[in-house]
Amino acid sequence: MNSPEMIQRLKRITRLSILPDDVLADLARVVTAERYAPGTEICKEGEPGDKLYAIEFGDVLVRNTVKDKKVIVAHLSNGDVFGERALADLPRTADVIAETTVETLGLHRKDYQQLVQKHPSLERVLLGPEVVPLLGQVPLFSGLSQEELTALAEHTGVLFYPPGRHVVEQGVMGTTMYVVIEGDLVAYRLDERGRTRPVKALKKGDAFGETSLLVGEPRDATVMTKTYAELCYLHRPEFDDFLDAHPNVRNRLQMRPDIKRKRIARPFPGQNEDEIIVIMDSKHWMAFLGAIAGPALWLALGAVALAVMNILWLGSAGETMGLSWLSTALTMLWVLAAVTVSAWHWVDWRNDFYIVTTQRIVHIERVLLRVQTTDVVPIRQVQNIDLEQDLLGEILDYGHIRVTTAGPAGGASMDLEYVDEPDAFQHTIFQQISRAQYRAAVAERAELRRAIRHTMGFSVLEEEVEGEPPPGEKERPSWIVLLTQNRLAKRLHKTLTESGLATFLRRPHLPRQEIRQDDRVIWRKHWGIFLKVTFRPLLLCLAIFGLILLAAAGWLGSITLFDFPPSMFRTALLVLTLGFIPALGWLLWEVEDWRNDLYIVTNTHIIDIERVTPILLRETKRQASLDNIQNTRSSTKGFWANLLKLGDVIIETAGEGTFEFKQVRHPARVQAEIDKRREAYRARQRREQDERQRADMAKWFSVYHDVIREEETRAHWQAREPPPQIGIEGSEQDES
Repeated sequence: MNSPEMIQRLKRITRLSILPDDVLADLARVVTAERYAPGTEICKEGEPGDKLYAIEFGDVLVRNTVKDKKVIVAHLSNGDVFGERALADLPRTADVIAETTVETLGLHRKDYQQLVQKHPSLERVLLGPEVVPLLGQVPLFSGLSQEELTALAEHTGVLFYPPGRHVVEQGVMGTTMYVVIEGDLVAYRLDERGRTRPVKALKKGDAFGETSLLVGEPRDATVMTKTYAELCYLHRPEFDDFLDAHPNVRNRLQMRPDIKRKRIARPFPGQNEDEIIVIMDSKHWMAFLGAIAGPALWLALGAVALAVMNILWLGSAGETMGLSWLSTALTMLWVLAAVTVSAWHWVDWRNDFYIVTTQRIVHIERVLLRVQTTDVVPIRQVQNIDLEQDLLGEILDYGHIRVTTAGPAGGASMDLEYVDEPDAFQHTIFQQISRAQYRAAVAERAELRRAIRHTMGFSVLEEEVEGEPPPGEKERPSWIVLLTQNRLAKRLHKTLTESGLATFLRRPHLPRQEIRQDDRVIWRKHWGIFLKVTFRPLLLCLAIFGLILLAAAGWLGSITLFDFPPSMFRTALLVLTLGFIPALGWLLWEVEDWRNDLYIVTNTHIIDIERVTPILLRETKRQASLDNIQNTRSSTKGFWANLLKLGDVIIETAGEGTFEFKQVRHPARVQAEIDKRREAYRARQRREQDERQRADMAKWFSVYHDVIREEETRAHWQAREPPPQIGIEGSEQDES
């Protein structure tokens, strides 16, 4: 290919278009054209690279590892450049995968090093400017030293965007922060009704994406370039590596208060991996005063009584009779009681939490060593949030909030008392509801775009579909394979490894309380309940069995007891054996009665099975769809219940009433499992419904596209060659 044509191709690359013609001419001689099929991994995170890529045509996605998961952080298209770190002999920081058929121009490191000696300006264009002063102007990094900023700059990169390009998109999970080097950008937001609204203008020195970098939340807004823009970017994995190398920097980051609150919030039981805590607060201090007011009054009365006793009874007479020690003992006893009561109520106050996450509202109520309850309401289910404040609450800034969920008869509700800063708490809930709605709207638009592109024949990166292996010679299986594939052998293997007997032999001290199968989890009641119901029949069986052994020994003459004849021992052995049978039956009855009460959650339903007797004389089975669950609550009451992790899970449904999973082990885990499957089921339903709607809409757009293309083709050919005037001459001759 001649140099002028390659120069024109290089000018279509946004970042390279600003280079002079002589630099482009030298660059055109060394770049190589390459083509990649959809799904090809062009760059791999962590591997060394030796080439920069400029995209002539096609789309690629950039993927980072975040918490051991691959997350898409960016999409690059025509005119973009990636892999510039390889020119500085640095490893790749992300995976780059071809989303469509991609045509690139590649520049090797050795060619770049030769060119940059002749054209020093090429280094500024390809590797970007010195970003240390720019990073020092970002509020988040204003507390870092010059050496630390220099080290941080080694983990950054530079991107160049033409006008009208989306840098980040609302609703997409983000892990990257950007700083504007040059250019103007605008941030706009899509509300829950699908309308776009501008929220901020960005210029040189401005930064955006701080929350995504530090917390990893989905983007709150879409940022689009208004002019040619050069941006410095910092991915979260690179930033984490920097923090690991400079641990003292963590305490000097100037984070916004809301971000700092999210980062320091400690995980709570049942929190999902992709769930981020927005607020985690205890009750207002007025709740502590209200709880301690009664005990404080009794302590005050005790102090008055102690003072009166010291004056009237233990005064001079007490000294004469040597009772001063009693006064000291009573005083110390009063102080110990005051400290104990105050500490108890303080810990009890600090143990209660109101939590708002990106997915739900959680209320954790604990009474030390006695009670623990957890109420959960999904954000998507919230219908109303009512705030009540009296005069004292308005002065001290606390209030009571009632969260009502959607459903028949007003739905279910969650009451939150003594909420600190209730207006901000209520606003946060409304904010999370709006974010959930516009994230759903953004996801719907993205999926609709994908469906339309697919229907209209554009090549996109699809999921790999398992197909049949290529035909070939069938290998004859060995006798070992045939034996393991035998149905009888499979059943024997299952019996030896998965049966209740095998489980008992592996763990004879623990009955099976949780059974996980392919698509369901089955819970039985706590093993403490098992011991409680089997204790008496088991004790009776052991006692009778001991007497049977004693009678057998006497009958065989092994022992002599009160000179009883062997015939009496034989009679006793017969009677005891007959008595052992109903005792054993009672034990088996209780065991089966415990085993037959089942609590089940599947991918679509919750099921409560209660059998009144082991021989199935009566069975009660209730079930409800996961979609009908309004909220869940777990409760653990009593010292021993907290010690043994024994409690109840209450599930409120729309239409099917309340389900109670009673006396289960680890009720918070059971609740978390139900909540997780409920959200997965609802997401699956929404996805299936959206897929049907998108398929119908894509068909309409496809037909519309075909009609427009036909009309454009017809108009094009009509413009090139007018249609013949058929029938005009004949009609004129007839008229003549």
